[in-house]
Amino acid sequence: MMEKIILLSFCISISTVIFAQGAEWGVKTGLNLASQTTDAFSDKVRSGIYAGLFAEHRFNKFFGIQGELLYSMMGSRIQYHKSYSLEYGDYDGYGPWGDITDTYKTDYIVLPVLAKLYVLKNLSLDLGPQFGYMVSAKIKTKAEGLKEFSSNYYDIVNRKFDVSFGMGLSYRLNSKIDISGRCNFGLTDISDYSKLKNNVIQLGVGYRIK
Repeated sequence: MMEKIILLSFCISISTVIFAQGAEWGVKTGLNLASQTTDAFSDKVRSGIYAGLFAEHRFNKFFGIQGELLYSMMGSRIQYHKSYSLEYGDYDGYGPWGDITDTYKTDYIVLPVLAKLYVLKNLSLDLGPQFGYMVSAKIKTKAEGLKEFSSNYYDIVNRKFDVSFGMGLSYRLNSKIDISGRCNFGLTDISDYSKLKNNVIQLGVGYRIK
């Protein structure tokens, strides 16, 4: 409980500094290519989106701090081959073997706090921590010939708080539009039962309102 209070206090403090008067702010959105490292499976990418607000406080021509508040779709996707029958409630006995895809959908509210190091006038190296809180966790299962359905994922990913480290590049096309690419590497396990960490590649665009 104390860790959560400290984390919340830190996030509020950083956000207050970044969104202070004089900061530039805007909206951003983009593509997430997410996976979850695990000791049990070889997972594939779950594609999704992220969207939200950002604000940058520029201290000088070389350095700034950017904070973001985003809704971010994370998770992973696993494909395997097995018999689907009683487990899915569609047969009275053992059914046929087939390909099954489980999409693990874990969606977060995230707060990245990034140092922006301007290596060129409009090009910055962005790096820093990202704090996340999970707001949804579902498994979508699709087997060939069967209707797609969802199930609960909270019994596996039972840790709602997540911390990762982000590193990427941003390029300012003009006074209004930025493009960026970033990799987020999970630092904390999101499950008590398996070594699951969130890893995400992000590609996106931002529009500065102020």
